[in-house]
Amino acid sequence: MSISVFLRKALIFGVFLVPFIPLLITNSMYFPFITGKNFFFRILVEILLAGWVILALWDPQYRPRFTWLLGSIAAFISIISLADAFGENPLNSFWSNFERMEGLVAILHLGAYFLVAGALLNTKELWGKFLNTSIGVSAIIGIYGLFQLGGALTINQGGVRLDGTLGNAGYLAIYMLFHIFLTFLMLTHSFKQKWIRYVYGAIILLQVVILYHTATRGAILGLVGGVFLALLLFGLFSKNRPGIRRGVIVAIVSLAIATGGFFLAKDTSFVRSSPVLSRIASISISELAPRLAIWNMGYQAFKEHPILGWGQENFIFAFNKYYDPAIYNQEPWFDRVHNIFFDWLVAGGILGLLAYLSLYFVSLYYLWFGGRSVFSTAEKSIFTGLFAGYFFHNLLVFDNIISYVLFFSILAYIHHRIVISSERSGEPKVFNVGVVNRLYVPAVAVVLVGSLYFFNMPGILQAKSLIKAITPQQGGLTENLEVFRKALSYDTFGNQEIREQLMRGATSLAARQDIPIEEKQALFALTVEEYKKMIEAEPEDARHYLFLATVYRVYGQYDLALESLLRAVELSPKKQPILFEIGLNFLSKDDTARAAETFRQAFELETEYGEARILYAVALIYDGRLNVADELLLEAYDTAIIPNSNIAQAYFDIGLKDRAIASLEAAVEEKPSNLQFRTSLSAAYLDVGRRTDAIEQLRKTIELNPSFKEQGEFYIQEIEAGRNP
Repeated sequence: MSISVFLRKALIFGVFLVPFIPLLITNSMYFPFITGKNFFFRILVEILLAGWVILALWDPQYRPRFTWLLGSIAAFISIISLADAFGENPLNSFWSNFERMEGLVAILHLGAYFLVAGALLNTKELWGKFLNTSIGVSAIIGIYGLFQLGGALTINQGGVRLDGTLGNAGYLAIYMLFHIFLTFLMLTHSFKQKWIRYVYGAIILLQVVILYHTATRGAILGLVGGVFLALLLFGLFSKNRPGIRRGVIVAIVSLAIATGGFFLAKDTSFVRSSPVLSRIASISISELAPRLAIWNMGYQAFKEHPILGWGQENFIFAFNKYYDPAIYNQEPWFDRVHNIFFDWLVAGGILGLLAYLSLYFVSLYYLWFGGRSVFSTAEKSIFTGLFAGYFFHNLLVFDNIISYVLFFSILAYIHHRIVISSERSGEPKVFNVGVVNRLYVPAVAVVLVGSLYFFNMPGILQAKSLIKAITPQQGGLTENLEVFRKALSYDTFGNQEIREQLMRGATSLAARQDIPIEEKQALFALTVEEYKKMIEAEPEDARHYLFLATVYRVYGQYDLALESLLRAVELSPKKQPILFEIGLNFLSKDDTARAAETFRQAFELETEYGEARILYAVALIYDGRLNVADELLLEAYDTAIIPNSNIAQAYFDIGLKDRAIASLEAAVEEKPSNLQFRTSLSAAYLDVGRRTDAIEQLRKTIELNPSFKEQGEFYIQEIEAGRNP
């Protein structure tokens, strides 16, 4: 076997490993469903690219051929590279973070994967085997999902929405959507073989069941719309096959009736009792209001930088600046617009969006106008339906590495089909094999080793160290801090996640009595030091100032906290949590008037925000304006005695102990098993001399929370002995 043949087979084997990446879960690394898949893909692509370069120099048939699809990808990468270079934070744009692992690094690797797959999978047979491999893996993941559905395996996100080995219901949904269409494609290629039809049919049924149980509305609606479009196109362009056209018409009508019937029955008990159907039926403009608000932020960001945008991974800066207080009940920080149109509009401006859309337009052009003999009517219809379903899904969410890989695989397939159908005029010059061996092979090997280390090793080591850092160590907090320092020493794109973990640890451990003060001070010092570095690197991100201020406040550094918070509110003037922190800072310093004024500002940004109303009322109670606080609470709850521990504590602190007890009693009635409410009520009873009631509450707490037994019985003994524990 010649070296070139061996290298070719080895590289094709490497390409066939790509469909197995969705199976990877790396629990030894931070974000186990993200980091392992991405690092493996990057390492694999870098090795494949190096081998392909050598093979292409050796054998001209593996050198890239130009198509406008290749040109579109090159233009897309070039424009996004410019956008990232001139964006808000080029380092963010290049590297991304552990949670996403996208950025320019991911785009470059996807472009390299397109080149390699398009060149190496150069026959119809190879592409068939590749797609069948991917379909087979989707069946494995589907079976994994069935075990989750049956309770034998844990749903990683919790709840009832399946997430398979991808760790996210939305990611699993778009993975299955791709494979439903790809399985249909392979079914059309093997329709004459009865047993294969049954196999593909069973796999499609499995994929549909799993997609349904992800309860991802965008993907489900995208599938319905994509299938409808594919059937419509197939029926319209199958003019010489009346039997097929009749079957397609029946399928379209059946799909339309089923869809219409569902929406007519959306208010029935059958639909409402189903977690999936009720989720789909609940789609409305009012429910989309938070998404619309975020899309508007994206639009405002686009208007500020319309040509090349803000660069990838920089939406957070626009989110801070254009934050809409109406989305208070959503996740606190959005790093995506959750709409593919606005995501690329913000990241790359109008040029970046057009470059991205060109990937669809050029693909569709080649499918339908690239030559009559290139693609069958079934292929044209199925791919068009897939693109439509994929794009619709992404109007409500965003891509991940697996959906990107599937998309670029299909682009490579279309590119390959166009290349083999076109006439080539002449072949490129063949380099002398000896020259390749002496010059190019060593050079490529050196570049490969460098890229493997530069793009991957520090990040892998940091992701592993971070897992160890947040895991309890035998040496206690001191040993954990040493591991944190080791993780930070790699100085990669995971630094932000490490610092956020430090912040969480510093704030949660501050009040712990079982941790030596020296260790807590060391944790505080390291956290502050690292957040100052974070602020120096990203001075326009309000999050960093808020997180640093939270640490300062918890450790009693109120003036430093306020200094940081005032900078945060400059960057994000309508972000209620920042104003909350300022108000809490003033309360900690007993500056009740300024606390009340700050909470008033937060409340008036969005009066439907219940937490803002309660915190404003708490500040008013401490400030002695009880009548105003009562009016504020009566307006929303029809009573000033609401079941809330913060309100109860405020009443208690100003001496209104009867009100405090009434508030805690209401809280216990609302949430009988809540440990905090019952122990607080017991303490309140004890404070006013109701010792029997205090003991009764403790006994009830032990009954409902067995883990509290030892501590609760100790308190009971102390109370019965006449002491106040």
